[in-house]
Amino acid sequence: MAKMPWMKFFPTDWLGDAALRRCSLSAKGLWIELLSLMHQCDPRGVLPWTRGDVFDVIGTKKETEKALKELINRGVVSQNEDGFLYSRRMAKESGISDTRSESGKKGADARWGKDVCHGKGDGKTVAKPMANTMANSGIWHMASGSDSSPSGKGNAKGKPKAKVTEWEQAQEAMTSDVLKTGDFETSWTSWADECRTKRKALTKRQIGLQIHDLEEMGHDRAIQSIRQSIKNGYTGLFEPKLDGRSTGPNSGQPQTPAAKRRADKAAGEFAEPDLNPTIY
Repeated sequence: MAKMPWMKFFPTDWLGDAALRRCSLSAKGLWIELLSLMHQCDPRGVLPWTRGDVFDVIGTKKETEKALKELINRGVVSQNEDGFLYSRRMAKESGISDTRSESGKKGADARWGKDVCHGKGDGKTVAKPMANTMANSGIWHMASGSDSSPSGKGNAKGKPKAKVTEWEQAQEAMTSDVLKTGDFETSWTSWADECRTKRKALTKRQIGLQIHDLEEMGHDRAIQSIRQSIKNGYTGLFEPKLDGRSTGPNSGQPQTPAAKRRADKAAGEFAEPDLNPTIY
């Protein structure tokens, strides 16, 4: 695998990662350092080092060991069966890049290889890929005087790229196994379908924030929260009812800390301006 002098970095994904947001500043600094080292390894994304090697390169063993433990416990960094650290996203993207590179090489071999066919009309030998290009662009008809292409049909279209589901994105945002059950998956899928039908599909950032709030509620209350929002047509997720009273946006009942912060922010944005401000 050829080394790349650069790597993909998306600030919105970095800031929207719920697990990483809960890490300390030193743990975040260690993570970007590890990502840079993983990018230079083969296979890309996997760091084939022992913990001792990591401590020797990074330095300050005590601080590094504490930060690394935090990254592992939060689920930010993963370990393979050999105990090596790796980045799930970088390893996945590296595999996709290698597959595309290999496909490109095969396509080039097919395009410029020695496999040829005889064109119609003037009897000239034409390479198969070039004949397909001529047929699709209309040049074939002018060159051969024929109304038909060599193959009779154009190039086949590639298969569409598989779409990542909301449940797969939710699993990536989870920091524990509390919500990784069949019952919660069913409820979450229903909530994602509800959002897509009535408004628009959930973004990756929204999924990360909502999963964080639901994890704080616990498994059963998280499912109750989803069912409550679907039943009442809420646009967000809120703590389930207390003693038969709703905790929705207009209920006046206690909400989750995150929901309260969002409500306070919204109230501040739409507050009426002070027409008679006090001048000191």
